[in-house]
Amino acid sequence: MSAELDGLKISYSCNELAILEILCTCKTEHDYEESSQLMESFPYLRSAIVQELLNQSNSIIATRLYLHLAKLHNLAWYKKLDLL
Repeated sequence: MSAELDGLKISYSCNELAILEILCTCKTEHDYEESSQLMESFPYLRSAIVQELLNQSNSIIATRLYLHLAKLHNLAWYKKLDLL
């Protein structure tokens, strides 16, 4: 996502993308626990954006972890994803 302020274009991340970016760097059990806590704190992500991000993701591990954590925490938006 991006915005313009005083003629300067600023890029920023939405919550859905920020979590995916964090999951791409998840390497240890400690990282997993922190990622799990973060995912749990976002029960209201936009399922359409999550769907698009996961479809475009090049990281199978991050995509699977995203889905695993959403299912683990029984997040409402997870049920709206097309997983086929």
